[in-house]
Amino acid sequence: NNMNCIMIEPKNYKLISNSIIKIISQSELRRKIISEGYKISNRYTLEKQIDLIINNLKGYMNDSSNK
Repeated sequence: NNMNCIMIEPKNYKLISNSIIKIISQSELRRKIISEGYKISNRYTLEKQIDLIINNLKGYMNDSSNK
């Protein structure tokens, strides 16, 4: 999608090598992919995932105790 990655068909070595060359040669695309990747990684930190799991478990426990 060229927003946060370049999607390529697995085992298509020609496309893989062309995509690597594209990232190396197009600095604006490379910076965009890096920037968007950081945004995604900040949404899915370990702390946020732990909070999500704890909240889901609390909800499950509350639902179980109300039965």
